[in-house]
Amino acid sequence: MGNAAGGHRNNEAPVRDVTLSGFHMGIHPVTQGEWYDLTGETPSQALGDREDGGSGWRNLPVENVNWFEALAFANAMSARAGLTPAYTMDGTTVTWNREANGYRLPTEAEWECVDKARKTAIMTTKCPASTLGMIS
Repeated sequence: MGNAAGGHRNNEAPVRDVTLSGFHMGIHPVTQGEWYDLTGETPSQALGDREDGGSGWRNLPVENVNWFEALAFANAMSARAGLTPAYTMDGTTVTWNREANGYRLPTEAEWECVDKARKTAIMTTKCPASTLGMIS
């Protein structure tokens, strides 16, 4: 994990090895339609054709949500699927239950692993095989 190439930011060094367990990641960002169907809200600024009564907006990525809202959405997805929510939230205090089987945001290491694998199409033992089947 990290960036060994020149020109990196201070927080990208030193490069270090990270071992990941298997995980899954969706093949696309959460869409406005998925967010609306679960929450009944449309927080996004990008309206697409919503103003004209079209449904194309449903396929646009949701945006204009904060980290806490994203965690609450993950917990709601978990509840809908009958899974154990990954987060306990008390105001701005968040606890991640690593034993939970519910939806959650990827860790920095998972995100970096998936991004590098997607860009290079190279699979290593550091990026579990179960991940790549979920990435476009």
